[in-house]
Order: sequence, then C-alpha cells, then structure tokens
Amino acid sequence: DLLLIDIEGIKELLGRIDGQRRRSDLRMVAEAMVFPFAEHLSHEGGSYYVRFVAQLYSDPRLEFFKLIKGKHDSGMREAGRAAREILSELPGDVVKHRLALVTTLIFSAFADREKLRTAGKHVGVARLHTAHFVNDLVTMVVGALNTPYGERALAEKDVSSPSSSRRVSA
Repeated sequence: DLLLIDIEGIKELLGRIDGQRRRSDLRMVAEAMVFPFAEHLSHEGGSYYVRFVAQLYSDPRLEFFKLIKGKHDSGMREAGRAAREILSELPGDVVKHRLALVTTLIFSAFADREKLRTAGKHVGVARLHTAHFVNDLVTMVVGALNTPYGERALAEKDVSSPSSSRRVSA
C-alpha cells in the first residue's frame, strides 16, 4: 500500500477532541497529522519511505490526494474535518488553504530532515533528536492553523494566476 499510516491511531487521537481549549484541540489535530510520519522513522527503511511519499506529494504530474483517495486518506480527512470544526469561525477556504500549507510543511520537513541525515549531514533540523523535531513540527502546525485571520481586499494585481503572469524577456 502507498501509505501505511496508522489510521486507527489517528482516529483515536482525534476522538479525544472533546471541547477542551482550542489550542489543545488543534494540537491533537497536528499530532494526528505528524505522528504517523514520525512513526515510519522507527522502522527499517522508514526514512526512504518518508522521502518517497514527499516526492510523490510534490510531483506536479501526480494528483496525490486523488491517488490515495478512499484508500489511504481517511486519517487526513478526519484531521481536516476536526480542524474545520475547531476553526469554524474562519472562512472555509482559509481553513482549506491552511491545511494544504501545513500538509506541505509536514511532508517537506520530514523529507528534508531525512535527506540530510541519510547524507550524514547532521546540521539544522537533522541535528535534533526525533522527539524534539516532531514536537517542534507539531507546534509549528498548531501555530499555522491558529494564526489570526485578517481579511483584506486584494487588488487584481495582488492575485497571481497563470493568466495574469507576465514573462519578462531579456
């Protein structure tokens, strides 16, 4: 299977969200998103697996979530549902955007760390003990999800899209 993530463990973590304070609830969501990848690092070949999944996720030719839909994504969908519930005062698109950003952060952070460690370069995040790295990543995910939302009107020039991009010729 493409993603061998402990779905029951994720659902158990998310099941503990019971109306406690918002930040602790978001921490459980973040843990449910991060811990399954951390778990892979304790298994033989786990570092390769984490980097492989990150490559699949970042490949522009693949639609990662369509690839795993209905097979390996129930834990992430449950984490997203819980985050949307906790952050219900925010516009849905904002929560969806934040979830996409933290998902990218999670995949990239693990892949970058494991790339450095595999190369024998114990610098930056690769120097951290796995528990410290994971705790810091969870804290960053909580911060990203919980950051204050400030609505502002975007001018057309502030919005980037393929049709509004201009090439500069030399």
